[in-house]
Amino acid sequence: MKGGLLRWQMQSLYRQLDLFERERERVQGRLRREMRSRSLVARLCTVPGVGFLTAATLWAWIVDPARFVAAACPEPVEGCSSW
Repeated sequence: MKGGLLRWQMQSLYRQLDLFERERERVQGRLRREMRSRSLVARLCTVPGVGFLTAATLWAWIVDPARFVAAACPEPVEGCSSW
């Protein structure tokens, strides 16, 4: 009885894992379709090591890159330059 219950539980967990995998693929497909019109996502994908999901995540966090306008440094600081 104990072995049968364990087998049933493991099979249930594998079915859930399959379900989550299919859902993940569905969500990624939807995200790819939504992000096709976002040129920033495409540009971020050109950075070595940045894939689609990383680029989409960065786009979601940044939203408007114009808000990161660099101000000139008030006094010279190593590594700081005005844009």
